[in-house]
Amino acid sequence: MSLNVIISTFITLILYFGVNLSQGQWLANSAYADEQQGEEVSQAKADAERMIGLESIIKADKEKILDLKAELEKRKKNFQSVADKLTEAKTDLEKSQSKLSSIKSKDSKVALDLQAEIIKLEEEYDLLKKQSELEFQAGTTVKEQIRSLEEKVQKDEKALRSILGKEEPHTDVPTQQQPADPIDSEDSSVTLPKIPGLPQLTTPQSK
Repeated sequence: MSLNVIISTFITLILYFGVNLSQGQWLANSAYADEQQGEEVSQAKADAERMIGLESIIKADKEKILDLKAELEKRKKNFQSVADKLTEAKTDLEKSQSKLSSIKSKDSKVALDLQAEIIKLEEEYDLLKKQSELEFQAGTTVKEQIRSLEEKVQKDEKALRSILGKEEPHTDVPTQQQPADPIDSEDSSVTLPKIPGLPQLTTPQSK
């Protein structure tokens, strides 16, 4: 076999294996690229599903907050009504007690009638006080539900911004507030009348 034939055969083998190796590398790279693309598509799909879920939850929670604030307003009106009656009952009770103390003969008909009236007023006062306590507790429960939901909405909105790649909203620049309904206003805070033995009930400020 001549030297030229050997050289030619060697070159042919090199070219053959070189081409096959290049094709194999290309196929490997292509498979890796397809795998990476598949993972990106799966992640994008998961993010989209999570985003849709968060938007739905946030919307539902905000609607629930509005309902709870409306309920709190109703509780405040009930509390106000009971507070007015309680104040009136206390005034009547004090007047009757004052009249009784001014009567010298406690066995007289007037004194006995006042004593019966005082017992009735005391019972009415105790009943109204219990009602005011129940209304206050109910209002406090609603306030706590509003606060908890508002915190949840903030966390969900933060998670949503993270998915969308948005930055946290700037809070250092004050914005002009437009007049709004007291229930929906971020700065609204309504205080109920003070009742002896009970703290004051106010609407929570939105965050």
